[in-house]
Amino acid sequence: MSKQPIRFGFFGGPQNDADFCAMAEDLGVDALAWGESPVQFPDPYLCMLQAAQGTKRALLGTVVTCPGLRHPAVHANTLQELQRLSGGRIFCGVGTGDLALIEMGEKPYKMADFVTYASAVRDLCAGKEIEWNGHPLRMRTAPVKPVPVWFGADGPRGIAEAGRVADGVVIAQVGSTDVVTTAITRARAAAEDAGRSIDDLDLWFMLRVVPTEKIDDATSIDGLDEYVTRALRFMWRTAGSPDRDALAGILRHQRGYDIDPDIAARICDFNHRWDESRSFGSKHHVELMDQLNLRAFATRYFFISGPPEHIAERVQQLIDAGARNFFTPFMAGDKYDLARKTANILNTLR
Repeated sequence: MSKQPIRFGFFGGPQNDADFCAMAEDLGVDALAWGESPVQFPDPYLCMLQAAQGTKRALLGTVVTCPGLRHPAVHANTLQELQRLSGGRIFCGVGTGDLALIEMGEKPYKMADFVTYASAVRDLCAGKEIEWNGHPLRMRTAPVKPVPVWFGADGPRGIAEAGRVADGVVIAQVGSTDVVTTAITRARAAAEDAGRSIDDLDLWFMLRVVPTEKIDDATSIDGLDEYVTRALRFMWRTAGSPDRDALAGILRHQRGYDIDPDIAARICDFNHRWDESRSFGSKHHVELMDQLNLRAFATRYFFISGPPEHIAERVQQLIDAGARNFFTPFMAGDKYDLARKTANILNTLR
């Protein structure tokens, strides 16, 4: 796996803008990705269609979609047509729907049902016959090229399932080198148990790079301070909403991340005082984060920010730990400018 090239992709930019996609490809980007949450993001498949018309090389796909939004045959049909129109550059990142479905008033899929759905889409896109609700099903249009399916996963079960049956995995948060080594170790073990190789998988890590004058200064940017409070909420909730004595151990088990028990306790206190009605468009939780002295931890864990040389040094540490593929989301500011600055930094690490 260490011999694989370094690749990076953009996520969350103005990628419904064909000019941005063409610029990104010129900057050396290897992939462009869109999230799917009907109440939060533009339709990713329409964005992928527009991007396919303005690019020639970059992979195009979802990071991530989820079950429950469309029948697997409908999903496969859309992906197959995009695969044809793009010249074979489509991938499908799919998760359990922890955010997208909750925002729609639905429940996320349980792991077994998620794997069944994702595997059905993968097999249909490859031209295979499946059984769905007791009914045999096959796409009548022959596929141009199978669409690789990547699982969005952070914890041991999701990564293990990806190693067993998926074409890749997207790790949502790469806060430390321990997260990288843990994810690779788990994916390798699961792949080998299934008679596969770690080299059968594309492992991508979400890398929140923010160029700033000062080191670890991302949350001084308006909007990113609010974002990081929601990230603290998501960290705690996906750990099972544990009490203050249990969070550190759960994060170590789930993600391989060692967190100071005192910080873990303060994260729990922060979440026990969370007000969902103020989660967007309010500095309420930013003030609470500062009261509990969590800003420094959250900024460093959820972002890599600072001058170019600092960012390059930290990303190189992740590469040395085994990471090879990175998605960089853009969440605030001039996204064209951020794309240029980010590409200039990451290209030096190839």
